[in-house]
Amino acid sequence: MLYPYLMAAFGVNTVSVISGLAACWLTALLLAGSGIRRPMGPALLASQMLWFDVAAGRTTFALGVAFARCLGAADLRATGAARLGVRGLATMASPVADCSCPWCAQASLP
Repeated sequence: MLYPYLMAAFGVNTVSVISGLAACWLTALLLAGSGIRRPMGPALLASQMLWFDVAAGRTTFALGVAFARCLGAADLRATGAARLGVRGLATMASPVADCSCPWCAQASLP
């Protein structure tokens, strides 16, 4: 698992805030590029829900969501090996967050 080493090196609160910020930013980036007419409302709602997870102490979930959203943002032109590599990072950060990302679920498909 990846999260104990990150939390030991940088501190739990630091990892929580950075993963929450990264997950919110990448979620807003994905929603803005998805073609939705007004992405501000869904982006704010998604950010609020992610910050509820951070406030509840679910640091590993926020870290996994950040990696999974990174996969969604960078995955548009990636090969199958790169998809599986980022999916592995998301799973090492949080096994539950990997299952919640639709881009990760499609990463193992040929």
